[in-house]
Amino acid sequence: MAERRIILHVGTHKTGTSSFQASLAANRARLEADGIVPVARKGGDGRPGAEAYNLAGLANLFIRPDLATPPRLRAPGREPKPEEAARRRRLFARRLAEDPAETLLLSAEGFCYLRSAEEAGWMRDFLAETGRAAQILLVLRGEAGWRQSWRNQLARDTRVRRALGALPEARRPDGEWYFDRAALTGFWAGQGALTVVDYDAALAADGSVLPALYRALGVDPAGLDLDFHQKRRRWYAPLLAPVYRFVKPLKKALR
Repeated sequence: MAERRIILHVGTHKTGTSSFQASLAANRARLEADGIVPVARKGGDGRPGAEAYNLAGLANLFIRPDLATPPRLRAPGREPKPEEAARRRRLFARRLAEDPAETLLLSAEGFCYLRSAEEAGWMRDFLAETGRAAQILLVLRGEAGWRQSWRNQLARDTRVRRALGALPEARRPDGEWYFDRAALTGFWAGQGALTVVDYDAALAADGSVLPALYRALGVDPAGLDLDFHQKRRRWYAPLLAPVYRFVKPLKKALR
């Protein structure tokens, strides 16, 4: 019998994660034929796309409570209490243990925040409960580009930018701890078989990180739909933000 596996794609931020998640939706049938089933989040409107395969909610259950991630800064106080987070981790692990698929793939760049011994224990318990051998897929890029791209993204969100100014280094999502490659790779090497993809080398070779990611999964990228690009912020997005905030709850109420 083939070994049952779980693959965690942990980002990092600004390394083509959204594009990869969009490609998982587009190529799901081919991946399933190769024995790899991408796990989609529950909820939402059910349309295939990048967000459906971003398990940000699951990743949040492992992130230490004092870390001020962008979602927590946008909606403070909404994260579950420690006991509830532990319960949800167990439920999700059992769901994965009961899934008949040979290999399951989970993607969330939020996983790349994990560093502490407590987080490591939560992740080890979770992976053990799935009953699957763990493979970790981590994408790293040159530090200068990584720093600039991540901090530029954080600065675009007004609420996040304002909140960051008052935070101590250890609580910031862009603190020096975040860019510590040794701590990052050390954390994940302790969770399973670690595969590191060089983002810059992948772009130089293929013009995209996606072929390298699929090769790391053992999937031939030939014939896959890989025409995905990171979402770019339009100049008019801030002007439309109030409209979106009004329309979204209205649409929900009319369903």
